[in-house]
Amino acid sequence: MATFDASAGANKRALQDDADPGPHTKLSAKDRFVVHTLAGYKIEGLSVGGQETCIVLPQLKLVFDSGRCPQRCVYAETMCLSHTHMDHVGGCGFYIATRNLLQLNPPTILLPATRVTAFAKFIDALRELDGSDMPYIAAPMSPTQTFETDFQASDSSYRVTSNSADASTPEENTSTTNHSHKVSKTITIKAFQTTHPVPSQGYVVYSTREKLKQEFVGKTGQEVKALKAGGVEITDQVSIPEVAFTGDTTSDWIDRGTVGVDAGDGKYEIDTVASDALRAKLLICECTFVDDKCSVSDARRYGHTHLDELIDRQLCFQNEAILLIHFSARYKKEEIESALAEKLPEKLRNIVTPMVVGFG
Repeated sequence: MATFDASAGANKRALQDDADPGPHTKLSAKDRFVVHTLAGYKIEGLSVGGQETCIVLPQLKLVFDSGRCPQRCVYAETMCLSHTHMDHVGGCGFYIATRNLLQLNPPTILLPATRVTAFAKFIDALRELDGSDMPYIAAPMSPTQTFETDFQASDSSYRVTSNSADASTPEENTSTTNHSHKVSKTITIKAFQTTHPVPSQGYVVYSTREKLKQEFVGKTGQEVKALKAGGVEITDQVSIPEVAFTGDTTSDWIDRGTVGVDAGDGKYEIDTVASDALRAKLLICECTFVDDKCSVSDARRYGHTHLDELIDRQLCFQNEAILLIHFSARYKKEEIESALAEKLPEKLRNIVTPMVVGFG
C-alpha cells in the first residue's frame, strides 16, 4: 500500500519537526504535546470526524473548538468555536471549569452570534450540575460582510487596515455582535461564512503591524524621521493573515473567497476574509472524506468537504502550509496517507500535512 509522501516542501519540514528526537535530545515539557510544527506554528490536539476536534496553538494561547477538552486546551486563553455540534463543543464545560479550578482568568469564547443564548443555557445547566461559577466571556461573532470586487489575492501578503473599525478594542465595540475580535495589541480574529447543517463559521487570525507608506519608500532614514517629526503620518497599519481555521464545512467558502458571491446585475463580490484564509500562512482545513466510498455530492449533503474538491481548487491555495483535519473515523491512518499519496498533485503535496493522530 502506498504511503503519504512527506519528502517535499512543508511536509519534509513537518517530518523533521515531528521526528523522534533520539535518546540524546530532551524535549521540553511543553513540546512533548506538539503534534506538528507548520509555518512556524506549533500545533497540539487532535481531530477525528464525529468524535472530537480540538486544535491548540500554544504560541497564540488560542484554541479552535473544544473537542472533549484535552488537558493542553485548558491553557488557551481564547477559544474559537466554529459551530455547536457536540464533537466540537462538548468539552467547553470542562475547559471553563478547569481554568476556574486552576485560578486562571475566565476564558474568552468566540462563537456564532446565533448560538450565544443556547450556549449560555448549556453552560448554565453545567453550572447547576457542577455547583460552581464557571465564568467565561462570550464574544458573539458573525462573518464580516465586506467585499472587494477588484481585490486580487496575489497582489500582496497583507491588507491595509489603518483607520478602520477593526483597530478598536473589544471594550470599544458597542454592538452585541462583532465582526472582529482583538486578542492583543497585534492579534485580531475575524470570522468568515461556512456551510454546515447548523450555524457555522471559520476564523482568520491576523497579525497587525506598521508598514511605511508606499509614497515614502526609497527615502532616507533622515528624511522619514523629518516627515514624522513634522506630523506626517508615515505608516499604514497592515493586517497579515497568519492562521485560518475552517471548522466543519462544505467547500463553498473557497468559492466565496475566489469566484465570489452573486451580488446581482452580473456582479460577483469577493468575501475578503475567506480570501484571506486562502492566503494565510497556515490553513487548518477540514477534509472528512478522501475516497470513492463517499461521493462529493454525499460530502456536500452532510455539510463536509471531500479531498477531490480541494484538488479541483488547488490553484486557489496560496498558503505556506495546509493541515488537513477531521478525517472520517471510518478510515485508518494508512488509508488516509495512501489516498493523499495517490491523489494529491505536486502543488498540494508540497504544502499539505494530514493530522492523523488518533487514527489506528
